[in-house]
Amino acid sequence: MRTESPLILVVDDQMGVRRLIQEVFREVGYRVATAGHGQEAMALCSVEMPALVLLDMKMPVMDGIETLRTLLHLYPDLPVVIMTAVGDGDRVSEVMSLGARNCISKPFDVFALRQLVQQVLEEEKP
Repeated sequence: MRTESPLILVVDDQMGVRRLIQEVFREVGYRVATAGHGQEAMALCSVEMPALVLLDMKMPVMDGIETLRTLLHLYPDLPVVIMTAVGDGDRVSEVMSLGARNCISKPFDVFALRQLVQQVLEEEKP
């Protein structure tokens, strides 16, 4: 019996970033869903719970902080990794105190991102 690979949800308003991350994770066997803003992410989570969310901070409609708060209110055990612009130090401490599992600065190295995601997913295993 084959088990389904983990689903990663990428939430970023930049289509190029979503496509890049999608390709990086599909290459190593993950399933990837993408959303352009927080409300779209909420809708996707109600259909299928991702194993992990990669969440951008600056987005229209529903920004990263509001999305993080809502996601973790609804799904307290959902691992969320924040993607943020360099120099956003105050926001990093805020999202970590809200319950984000980790942060990675943009622009990021795709291999470092993949390693971080694998590390967070390993920590989630029972």
